[in-house]
Formats: sequence, structure tokens, C-alpha cells
Amino acid sequence: MLLATPYAELSLEHNQLARVTDACGTRVDCVDGHAWITIDGDPRDIVLARGESFVVDSTAPVIVHALQGPAAVALHARAARCPRRTARRTGSWRRWIMSLGTPAAAPA
Repeated sequence: MLLATPYAELSLEHNQLARVTDACGTRVDCVDGHAWITIDGDPRDIVLARGESFVVDSTAPVIVHALQGPAAVALHARAARCPRRTARRTGSWRRWIMSLGTPAAAPA
């Protein structure tokens, strides 16, 4: 299922999960129950109880999982600014190749 909305409420049964992509800056509010949030490649485990929230600070996919029974969460897209990613320098591989110089001639 694809949801393209700035606000969504998810009702999750015990052990049910939802995968959220492109969630950087999204605020996750735990409306009821307990929710476990994990982010691909991130060592943190975020556990929310009713009334608690977390702002996603990564561009990696996010999993929201219901713990200890059903849980309800509200997603507020772009509730906060995402940290800026380091810009990649264009042409940096060209500079690296040019810095190698011309190859020496092989001995005859």
C-alpha cells in the first residue's frame, strides 16, 4: 500500500509492522499502546509509549512495529527539517584520475 499524504494514522495489531520510506523529518506519535521504531542501518532502538513521539532523522527506510499488543501511531510528514546530507562533489573522480598523471612507459 502506498500512502502519499502529509498525515496518516496506522492501527497495528500485536507484532504487525509497517515499512515507511522517504520518512526523513516525519514525526511519529504513539497514540496508543507501544511502538518500536527501527531504521535500516541505525543501531538505535526507539520504543514509544502512548503520548511519546520521535522525529525520523535519517533517509533510510523505517519500520514501525507494534509491541506488547496493538498500537496506534500517527505520522506527520515533514514535521521537521531533515539534516542536510553532505553534497557529493561532481567531477571528483576526474580530479583523482588526473592526479595520477600519465602512466610510465613499460621497459623495453
